Amino acid sequence: MATFIIMPLEALALIFDVIGLGQPFWWLAGKGIAAILALAYSVSGLPGAVTMVPAIPTWAFATFVAGALIFGLLTTGVRYFGVPLCAIGIIAMAMAPRPDILVTGDGKHLALVSADGEVALLRGRAGDFVRGMIFEKAGSFANATPIDDWPGVQCTFDNCVITVKWAERSWTLLATRTRTPIASMEMASACKRVDIVLSDRWLPQSCRPKWIKADRRLLEQSGGLAFYLDAQRVVTAHEGNRHMPWVQAANAARAAHASDQ
Repeated sequence: MATFIIMPLEALALIFDVIGLGQPFWWLAGKGIAAILALAYSVSGLPGAVTMVPAIPTWAFATFVAGALIFGLLTTGVRYFGVPLCAIGIIAMAMAPRPDILVTGDGKHLALVSADGEVALLRGRAGDFVRGMIFEKAGSFANATPIDDWPGVQCTFDNCVITVKWAERSWTLLATRTRTPIASMEMASACKRVDIVLSDRWLPQSCRPKWIKADRRLLEQSGGLAFYLDAQRVVTAHEGNRHMPWVQAANAARAAHASDQ
C-alpha cells in the first residue's frame, strides 16, 4: 500500500500544491497511512504477535542470513541449499539458552534468571530502561521478583549471598548493593567462600573468589556480563566490539585515568 498508493498520492499532492489543489490527495494519503496503522495495531494485538527470546548467537543469525541470500539471489538449483541453512539458523535462534545471571555494565544491577524465565533483581528500584534491557536479554515477559524472596538467597541491607543450583552443582555468589565500607579482612574472608563476587565498587586485591571477581575494575573493561553456569561461560557486552575505535579510545582513557590516581 505504501509503495503503490500512498507514495503516488503524495507525489500528486506535491504537484497539485503548485496550483493549490493538493488537499484531496493529501487527504487520501492520510487515509492510507491510517489504514496501515490500524492494520499494524490489530496484528500486534493478536496472540503470539510479540514474543521475547534470549540473545541469539551471532553464528545462528549469520547462518540464517546466508541461507536467505543464497535462496533469494541465486536462480539455479543451488539456491535450495539456502533452505536448510535458514532452518538451522531459525532452530538455533529458538533454542538459544537463557543466561543464568545478568549484570549491567555499571555493576549496580544484577538479575537471576530461572530456566522458565522468572527474573529476580538485586535492586528492586531498577528503572524501566534497566528492567527492559534485562528482560530483553533474558527473553522473558515475567514480572520481576525481589531477590530477597528468591530461593537460596540470604540478604542483609548491604549485600546478598546467593546459591544457584544447576544440574549437579551449586554456585555461590556474593553481591554488594550499597556503598557501605567493608573491612578488608572481612571482605577477603567472604570472597574466599564464594565462587563469584559481583560489585559496583572497586574491591581489594585480597578479595579472591573461586572463579570470577566482577568488580568495577573488571566491568569497566568488559561492560555488562551474562553468565551461563552450565557451560561455565561468561559473555561480555564488549566481546564483539573490542576492535571498534570508540571502545579502544574509552579503554585508553580509563587506563590513563587509573594511572593518574
